Amino acid sequence: EAPLELDPRGGWVRLDAVPAAASGEPGSGAFDWDLLWTGAGLDPDRFRPASPVWIPPSFADHRRAWVERGPPDPIRVEAAALDGRPVAFRVVKPGPVSAPEPYLEAPQLATPGAGVAFSLWFGAVLLGAAWLARRKLRQRIADRPAAFRLSLFVFGARTLVGLLCAHHLWSPSELGVVQSHLGRALLVAALVGVIYLAVEPWVRYYHPAGAASWIRLVYGRVRDPRVGRDLQIGGLFGVAALLWARLSGAVPAWLGLPSPRPEGMSPLLWMIGQCEVELQCEALTGLRQALGMATYAVVHAVLVAFFAVTGMYLLRRVLGRPWLSRSLAFLFFLWLTFPGTGSLGLDLVAAAGASLLWLVVLLRFGFLAAVTATVFTWVLSSHPLTLDPTSWAFPGAAVPLVLTLGVSLWGFRASFGDRPLLPVRSQSTSTLARV
Repeated sequence: EAPLELDPRGGWVRLDAVPAAASGEPGSGAFDWDLLWTGAGLDPDRFRPASPVWIPPSFADHRRAWVERGPPDPIRVEAAALDGRPVAFRVVKPGPVSAPEPYLEAPQLATPGAGVAFSLWFGAVLLGAAWLARRKLRQRIADRPAAFRLSLFVFGARTLVGLLCAHHLWSPSELGVVQSHLGRALLVAALVGVIYLAVEPWVRYYHPAGAASWIRLVYGRVRDPRVGRDLQIGGLFGVAALLWARLSGAVPAWLGLPSPRPEGMSPLLWMIGQCEVELQCEALTGLRQALGMATYAVVHAVLVAFFAVTGMYLLRRVLGRPWLSRSLAFLFFLWLTFPGTGSLGLDLVAAAGASLLWLVVLLRFGFLAAVTATVFTWVLSSHPLTLDPTSWAFPGAAVPLVLTLGVSLWGFRASFGDRPLLPVRSQSTSTLARV
């Protein structure tokens, strides 16, 4: 195996390989350099030969370099081969070559100070939820059975994520791997349970219609028509948010502006690990990992939604006015989802659209619809999407397609309740038809 780094389009950016053996005679094998251009997804006609200036990490008997034609800051490509086999390949960022850095730079937050603000918000929500949960328990208005059920589900799902995604070996170190994932599962389950105890009575009091479907689902009423309706609505909003994100990324290229790059993504995506495309790479490794990432999306969508609702509740308790707390929540979400592509107007439109979609589905249709929308967006954006069964990425693509389609069909069927899907002709109509 050779370490290979890809860009978001799947093209090669970095390759390091050490052949198992070589003939020992320099220049004994000729290498077809066009294979590297094909793997990188670059057009060789756009580049001109140049003198190699980068030393590969392993021995090589052939070195080549190319520089992009035209731009003042061209892309530089460096490659090396040994005995007819590639040992190194780099697509170096524009500018003077001073170090063997890949074209993709290290991730940076798009909004200055957003990481600190996110951490402060996270800590404030935790402390506020713990204080509110204690108060609701003392007032005996907290729904403890529902909180226990939800925590148990989250613990089981998060444990399943560890079992599916971890690399397991029959060795004594396996116990440490299991303990690590069990500890994370316990932490997430405890967070969800405490936040549910704190927020659920408030949501049930101020927004009973929005909490109804969620409470029915927690207590196992999966065939309830309201549950089915909110699953469908949440799925539609999730797909709409995904399309909005894709459109926001494509419009700058259509207008001739710089396209969004992974290191310029929003701090919210950076905090959950999306910036380094970790979820996408994990889902590409096989069906087991894709299932684990889909389960991960469900668990953490619940956690993210709970934190958002708790933050809005704390703002309302502090400010006292619903419209003011919602406005501040919208501005905070706008800050967290700000893409940072370089165009202020397009960035504001993209972040405002994403924030409005999520707030509308939460405030208008309730918590279950908001969680479903988050799951749909997360799953569809963190897995490969293809309908070609011969593609190597099809096992990973089948998971989000089956999950979203299954939830949508189940919601559609449940929304009818006890009514049949197709209208049934009455006895009188049948009699009149015979006459």
